Amino acid sequence: MAIAKALAAAALAAALAACAKGGGTTEAQARQTEASAALPSTDAGGGAKNNTVDGVEFTRNGKTLSRYPATKADGHYLVPSTVEEIADGAFAGNRKLKTIVLPYSVKKIGSAAFEGCTALVSAEVPDTVEEIGDALFAGCTSLRTCTLPEKLEEIPYGTFMGCASLEKAVFTKVTRRIGQSAFEGCSSIKSVDIPGKVREVPAKAFYRCASLKSARLHGGVESVAPYAFAETGLATVDIPPSLTDIGECAFNDCHSLRSINVSQGNSAYRSDEGMLLSKNGSSLHAYPAGKEAETFSIPIFITRIEPSAFHGNRHLKRVGIPAGVREISYDAFAGCASLASVEISGSVERIKAGAFSGCASLASVSLSEGLEEIEALAFEGCERLRRISIPSTVRSVGSSAFRGCASLATISFASKSGWTYAPPPGFERKAVEPKDLAAGNFTAEGGKFYSAELSK
Repeated sequence: MAIAKALAAAALAAALAACAKGGGTTEAQARQTEASAALPSTDAGGGAKNNTVDGVEFTRNGKTLSRYPATKADGHYLVPSTVEEIADGAFAGNRKLKTIVLPYSVKKIGSAAFEGCTALVSAEVPDTVEEIGDALFAGCTSLRTCTLPEKLEEIPYGTFMGCASLEKAVFTKVTRRIGQSAFEGCSSIKSVDIPGKVREVPAKAFYRCASLKSARLHGGVESVAPYAFAETGLATVDIPPSLTDIGECAFNDCHSLRSINVSQGNSAYRSDEGMLLSKNGSSLHAYPAGKEAETFSIPIFITRIEPSAFHGNRHLKRVGIPAGVREISYDAFAGCASLASVEISGSVERIKAGAFSGCASLASVSLSEGLEEIEALAFEGCERLRRISIPSTVRSVGSSAFRGCASLATISFASKSGWTYAPPPGFERKAVEPKDLAAGNFTAEGGKFYSAELSK
């Protein structure tokens, strides 16, 4: 053990000296120190399963680095050349380590191996590594640059999640798959060029990459999953012919996004004035959050408003929903903070959950006969809504449909007979008296219908 400590100390001293001279350890310098960095196999310690060298824990044969202490204060570390595997979470939580040298002996790096190493500024994973685990550098908020093995085909789940200083999305020459949330929260990335062999951009792949201004989707991309580019700085999006599956909320809350452009050869979608529509034009999939029009009348050829279609647009003030639309899907207008008035035609049968939630400026809603259902939280947080009339065709009002509507003074029902409510557990179901159908029942904390459902 004494020999091993001496060898490791000498290697570490060499690495520190090199960093002091040139600001980092070069590949040549690393090779020169690898021999002295070797960790001899030993059974010292009375048959103990692990060896500890300078506080770092290894398996007895020296092939796996099991744990680098989270409290270890060294800024630089040279992994011994006997190491073939970095265990799951081996370096996780260390806030002092700035640079690390991995030798060519390493073949596998476990999940979250460097998670939360907030001082780590750069990392180079050698080409000998055949497998890396999920969330490898998650939460490494100072990480600016990283290279991965050239033959690595997959960027696993959450590899760079929360790496707020990462300057460029990291791919390899043969990247075929990107894991969910691989670059989520990488707020310094400005542009992305998705490799041509990638078929799917998964859920939250670039979620909350606030500085992301451009994303190139090559012809091979076939699907973009929900929230893949949500809350980014994208200004325009070009949809190639191959992309025929765009998930809900894929471009939600992109407040700079003014136009989604679809190639003419696309068989699933088309664009109209920057909006994303189904190929036949009947479904409105996305109205860009950065589109600056204050008034918008939905075209008469549209019969369905898809989930979160208008989500987060801060410019719209007035919207007209034409005859032909049968359903306003969930969260369709959620977070449209400037939306003041909505006219809903009689063809609409259902207003789905959260459809107008968070529309803080909404003061006027016109509901027409023909409407059958208002789902839970449909108008939650519409703080300026003062009055609403429920058509006689409505059969149910969902739980907390008007929760947080602080200005709501009157809810009038065209037909007050036959209404019942589903009470909290322990209370009997009973008919609702007309005098009970007041706004306070829907808005007051602890009110009779606060978390209950009204139905006929």
